[in-house]
Amino acid sequence: MSNFSLELLKQAMALTTVVSFQGLYNMLEHNPTSYHNIPLEYRTQKEILPFCREYGLAFFPYSPLFQGLLTGTFRAKGNFDENDVRANNPKLSGRSFEIYFEVTRQLRILPKKLASPYPKLL
Repeated sequence: MSNFSLELLKQAMALTTVVSFQGLYNMLEHNPTSYHNIPLEYRTQKEILPFCREYGLAFFPYSPLFQGLLTGTFRAKGNFDENDVRANNPKLSGRSFEIYFEVTRQLRILPKKLASPYPKLL
């Protein structure tokens, strides 16, 4: 099943065998409420993942790289042309994008900040 509410997932399991669930999930959005301004009727980390764990369902995330944002290749501006569906994603434009972009910038420099200035001794 993909992108269904927890209630619909339970109803489906009462009718047939369900072996997996696919839902929106990535490093920046654990319980997103929408995708491209389309409301989601489930909360991945809060509802779906515990349910999958309890009933032995596989979980497959969709948009695990936040539509490319988590690849580290986005620029502060000008990432999409008018034919790219991501140009219509409100999370990838305006103030929301600025916040997410800064988080990804910080993620890229985190390993350098964590690296020890001292060599490891064997």
